[in-house]
Amino acid sequence: MKRLYQFEDKPFYSVPEVFAKIDSESQKIAAQAISDTIANKSGGKFTHIINSDQQYHIETIWDVELDSEGNAIRAIGLAKDITEQRLAQQKEREANRVIQKSNQIGKVGSWSFDVNTQTFYFDSYLQTKYGFEGPHVHANDVIARIRDDYKEEAYQHLQKALEGIGVESFVYCLDVAEQPEKWVEASWEVEYDAEGNILRVIGMDKDITEKMLAQQKEHEQEALLMHQNRLAQQGEMLQMIGHQWRQPLNVITLYMSLIRKKLKKAHEVPEMVLESIQHVEKTTQFMTQTIDDFKEFFSSEKTLSAFTPESLLDETLGILTARIEKHRIHIEKEFGDCAQQTIESYKSELNQVVLAIINNAIDVFETRQGEHQLTLSVHTEPNNDAVVINITDNAGGIPDEVMPFIFDPYFSTKKERNGTGLGLYMTKMIMEESVKGHICVANSEQGARFTLTIPTHLAELKDTQNKESDEI
Repeated sequence: MKRLYQFEDKPFYSVPEVFAKIDSESQKIAAQAISDTIANKSGGKFTHIINSDQQYHIETIWDVELDSEGNAIRAIGLAKDITEQRLAQQKEREANRVIQKSNQIGKVGSWSFDVNTQTFYFDSYLQTKYGFEGPHVHANDVIARIRDDYKEEAYQHLQKALEGIGVESFVYCLDVAEQPEKWVEASWEVEYDAEGNILRVIGMDKDITEKMLAQQKEHEQEALLMHQNRLAQQGEMLQMIGHQWRQPLNVITLYMSLIRKKLKKAHEVPEMVLESIQHVEKTTQFMTQTIDDFKEFFSSEKTLSAFTPESLLDETLGILTARIEKHRIHIEKEFGDCAQQTIESYKSELNQVVLAIINNAIDVFETRQGEHQLTLSVHTEPNNDAVVINITDNAGGIPDEVMPFIFDPYFSTKKERNGTGLGLYMTKMIMEESVKGHICVANSEQGARFTLTIPTHLAELKDTQNKESDEI
């Protein structure tokens, strides 16, 4: 030890001489150790650093020798050079730090799973990702952090691991309280001992949230494009049909007008004849108006226009007149003072939203017996900056297990009736992306209630959002 401390060749050294060789932090530890030894008449252990020709790490262990009366005579100890061990530990810590930093950059974390205790060990990255306070977590607590629609598959994969299935991978979504959803891709491999028994499962989790959100955005764009193309094709077809229908309708209207003039010269005309003429004229007017309504509905041009909630709903109900009458649906309107509130937005797109919701309700009515009723109510938000439309049916409501996915793309409960799962998904897209509003659904006492929040001045809202975006 004289060599490490670079002491002169003499048998005894004072405490100040020893302390002079120790770094300042170690001096505090050494002073406390000596004080405890004197007070307690007991040995101790501490590690310190000395600075001579280079820095050394020394571990000192000692005990106190007592006389027959219990008085301390001296302390006898050993000092061990643990420099290599400490340097190795420092290198290991640095290597672990680099690995953890690399994992953070690559959004990758590692874990192991003890098949006997069914306990996971997570590195610090995954502890944060899952929201755990420590590294050791039971399997049930891990699965509790997985979104409900992925839990069953997670249990299946865990069972495979317990059965010793080889390399596997699994993509799932985390649902951690007060955190945004995170998508994770997990992969793992089973390790065995020398006798072929399962030792542990070692795995890696990678955060693929950005990738999944990008794919979801791409799917949304594709769905929107499909929807727009379908509307355009239907609009073109309707235009051709409308063109073919308009001339005969005009001819019918003309002949009815001529017949009415002729009958005015007659001395007596049966009431039934006059009523029949009036009915034919109303029918031709209705068919002409229906052609105009559908043409506007399927228009691919996005033009801002001013309209009222009453005209929006009446126009959509007019398109659905045949289905409403067929199923004897009672329509109840509760507009209050808001019927004539002005909305400046994309009317044709809002028509599509209302049409999809009411059509869904009618689809359910087709499968149910009894009285069918739709209630349409309107009120305004404070400052008149939005109109809220509630569409409520008495069709029994939406099952709890379906409610969380009602607006997801390609999710449908009508697959046996050729449901595509795009109707309500597109309503959400139109409401949020196009008209900058909001749509939500909840169950009422008798059925489902869809709530549409529509900004009354879309152009002003867009200008404000664009300015805020430019400032950011």
